Amino acid sequence: MGTTYIEKIVTSEMKMLWAISLVLLLSVVAEDDSVYANQKTLLIKPTFIPKTCGTSPKSANGDTVKIKYVIRLPDGTGFASAAVHEFRLGAGEVIKGWDQGLTGMCVGENRRLVIPPHLGYGATEYNPDRDNTDPNVQKVRIPPHSVLIFDTELLAIYSA
Repeated sequence: MGTTYIEKIVTSEMKMLWAISLVLLLSVVAEDDSVYANQKTLLIKPTFIPKTCGTSPKSANGDTVKIKYVIRLPDGTGFASAAVHEFRLGAGEVIKGWDQGLTGMCVGENRRLVIPPHLGYGATEYNPDRDNTDPNVQKVRIPPHSVLIFDTELLAIYSA
């Protein structure tokens, strides 16, 4: 028994959908961070938003927040593996890119922040031997004028 015209169309469409799905998946998985090397503005990319986020409290200036993060440079150099940091949002306790990029998040939300140098460490070299005692942070220097890529998750909000 031969294949009907309808079966040929369905099979052809399924192959096309599979190919498109594969291309989309590969483009997400194989994202090349080097495209951010010359980032001039803060880029905020939500990567996960909980279903309850619409009705949950959001982080705001003055709140103390607890963030889990991984940081790397556009060339792939990594500095922290799932480090946790607690600070007061909007108080200048962290780099400006965090104060701006972590505002308006709900607990459980994940964001990728691509922070240009003027909202990061700017012309100053970040020296972990001098600037950080967190044992989760690898002792690697961040060069001056570096774009920073943070994958973040908001763990808690302690309202002001």
